[in-house]
Amino acid sequence: MRLRLGGGRAGHVPPLLLVGVGYGASYRNPANRRDRDYTPGAHSDEPSSGGGEMFLQFLTETLWPAPEKRYPVDARIRGVARTSLGSLLVLHVLFRSKPFFTHFLASVPSIWWGERAMLR
Repeated sequence: MRLRLGGGRAGHVPPLLLVGVGYGASYRNPANRRDRDYTPGAHSDEPSSGGGEMFLQFLTETLWPAPEKRYPVDARIRGVARTSLGSLLVLHVLFRSKPFFTHFLASVPSIWWGERAMLR
């Protein structure tokens, strides 16, 4: 099998800049805001939920430009990856008409969120 990514030569994997976003707190710790940041819509069982759009704005307007200033980044290739509840946000971005990101990895997405609104 020959690997070809991004129009490069076969067998060559281009450099990858990986940026992790974390909270420094475990899932049950109140400082962890995954329920707020990864949910595109609010849910009555989670009063702080529904901040996905604000988190995406932070990712695209505040966080993303910082590495672009420090490293040689190809602005045509942007990826986002998460698991579980974070994958719900990845799918939300993927289904937009003009997503900011070009590559997506949604592992075991929590499509149950909001009475399975993502499936609608």
